Amino acid sequence: MVLRFLQVPAEYTRLVRLLEINELGAPFRHLQRLQSLGVNVTVSQGTLPRIYAHLADGAPCIVAVETRELPYWEGIDSSHAVVVRGMNSRYVIIDPEN
Repeated sequence: MVLRFLQVPAEYTRLVRLLEINELGAPFRHLQRLQSLGVNVTVSQGTLPRIYAHLADGAPCIVAVETRELPYWEGIDSSHAVVVRGMNSRYVIIDPEN
């Protein structure tokens, strides 16, 4: 979704190799590799107001989720990348294609 938004063409198989996507998804630390596709990657400490502002501009954003904090990951500890499409005071909407 983010690459489509940025109008950066990339085949899924290439992304799988580039980001080393596995059964747990894409490790957040591998996102810097998107620079090889011409994508400007900025990693910083996010805050809710910054994420809301980013989304208000119409842009999806990629965030790190510490899976150990999520009960349905059953103790797996990974910094997992997810694409946030929207959020409100109760919910965060992630991209299911991610």
